[in-house]
Amino acid sequence: MPCLKVVITSDQGAPNTVLQGQILRWKLKVSNVGYAPATNIMLKTNGPWLNSTNAEDDATTLDAPTSFCVGPSGTLMKVPLPNSNQSDILHPGESIEIPVSIRTSVVGRQDFHFLFRYEVWSDMPQTVCLHRWARKLVSVTVYPSITMSASLMPSYSKNGEHILSVELMNYRSENARKLEIYLNRICIASRHFEVKQLQGQVETCDLSQVPGNFDSILSLKVGWQERVSLHYLVVPIEVNSTSVSFSTLSFSSGDKTVLQSQRDGAQVTDFMCLERAHELFMVSQSLLSNLFMHVLLCTLTSCTLSLALVESLQLPCRKREDACKSGRPTTRYCTNSQGKARNHRIIIRGTIQRGR
Repeated sequence: MPCLKVVITSDQGAPNTVLQGQILRWKLKVSNVGYAPATNIMLKTNGPWLNSTNAEDDATTLDAPTSFCVGPSGTLMKVPLPNSNQSDILHPGESIEIPVSIRTSVVGRQDFHFLFRYEVWSDMPQTVCLHRWARKLVSVTVYPSITMSASLMPSYSKNGEHILSVELMNYRSENARKLEIYLNRICIASRHFEVKQLQGQVETCDLSQVPGNFDSILSLKVGWQERVSLHYLVVPIEVNSTSVSFSTLSFSSGDKTVLQSQRDGAQVTDFMCLERAHELFMVSQSLLSNLFMHVLLCTLTSCTLSLALVESLQLPCRKREDACKSGRPTTRYCTNSQGKARNHRIIIRGTIQRGR
């Protein structure tokens, strides 16, 4: 039987603090320490917080399902085996490293549950699929960072255009000092609209570099518990296209808007797609559960009515021989030859009299 051992390490080392919304770069090292090949390795997570991409194949980034997902939940995915000798087979003694991105979303302690399922590979057809499981748990303490709210209003200057207002507030609290946040850029994805910056919002004196990082671009500094409001112009795209347009708004580039390619912008939208798919899946599961409970209650109610109807149709009758012998009224149910109660289709109203 195969036996998989999973080791999770961080590409960026052990971070001192992890903020809400931060994307962590991890590596999953999967090793087969058993005596048989493993195949069809699947991974189930407890939320849409993992994104796996194959950097060696550029085509899979655009054409393949997001994070190699299987099904509509956004939490079940197939583990790619880029370094194995045979596709979809991990032989004994082999190991693979899978780079993944982890997004934190819950303030406090966030538990990342990994559940691996794998099968025994055999070149002979099998009637019973032998499989095993491997579990892994990683807990991370997440601190609050920045909140964002957005609103959209129609523009009165030109028909079809809108004004996008974005409000940001710094809620960092992991340290006693140095709680500033530096905003580098804002990326907005849409198939039908592109976003342009409104002039005169951010002055040059408001921009600064991140302390200790002289190679960084100029960023907008947001102090602790400081609120910043930014406004943008949303204009429709003249040429209709099925691909997503990514408008990257950098504070260091002034009022210019940089359009990213779909491959570069996919890093922004992958987690949005996973979270949206998981949200729709949970809503559908809730609707199906409510529908099932409604049907079950209706079935139980109809069964109760049927039992009540059967009991009302099993009318008592008089057996003359017992009544004559005992001299007192008797109540017996009419039975058939098998000893089961017969259901009368006509309800007769009356009383049982004493036999004479």
